[in-house]
Amino acid sequence: MRYSRVLEVGCGTGAILNDFFSGSSEEIPVNNNWENPESSYGLDIRLDYLSIAQKHLKCAHLVHGDAYHLPFESGSFDLTLCHYFLLWLTSPESTMKEMHRVTRIGGFVVAFAEPDYGGRIDYPDELVRLGELQGIALRLQGAEPKMGRHLMELLNNLNFEEKTFGVLASQWTVEPDAEESQMEWSVISSDIEQLTSTDELNKFYRIEKQSRQENRRVLYVPTFYAWGKVKK
Repeated sequence: MRYSRVLEVGCGTGAILNDFFSGSSEEIPVNNNWENPESSYGLDIRLDYLSIAQKHLKCAHLVHGDAYHLPFESGSFDLTLCHYFLLWLTSPESTMKEMHRVTRIGGFVVAFAEPDYGGRIDYPDELVRLGELQGIALRLQGAEPKMGRHLMELLNNLNFEEKTFGVLASQWTVEPDAEESQMEWSVISSDIEQLTSTDELNKFYRIEKQSRQENRRVLYVPTFYAWGKVKK
């Protein structure tokens, strides 16, 4: 059976939809029937993101809309998905209910990746506070840093069968990637710069840089996925 009609809710700039067309995503915990959909839709509330997505997703139907009120008829899609999205919502339950509604019986609703900063591991220990500050920063931005652990509960509240819940595998290369490390630090420092002093931020940076050079830096945030099959 082929899953030909796919909707991504909160598609942003279209990176995940692009993976479906290329078959390159390493985060999709499903079989090959889910790749290369015949009809792909992406929905986002931000027009600037959709404008970027349109440039490299010529075959997808991009829709400006609200995740709490999806502008589609019930049972419209074989697969409805989201990715790093539910943590930003004030009512993820409402969006999951809508995703369930627009998915046909026998189709699937999937949350591919939702982080849980409550299980974050930072090493060396001097960087534990860095992780705590980033969690605070996410809450101040309106996010729920522990969304990952709530995914199964969200599925249990709807009419699903064959429910699956898990954590994405993680691995690190032995040699540090300087460009990737710098990009990661830029995001972290931007998040927490209003929550700490310049001296402390510089201290974090020195420890971060040295520990990466010595190949002993650990930064792990468990990232959960969940999916369920819509039943009658």
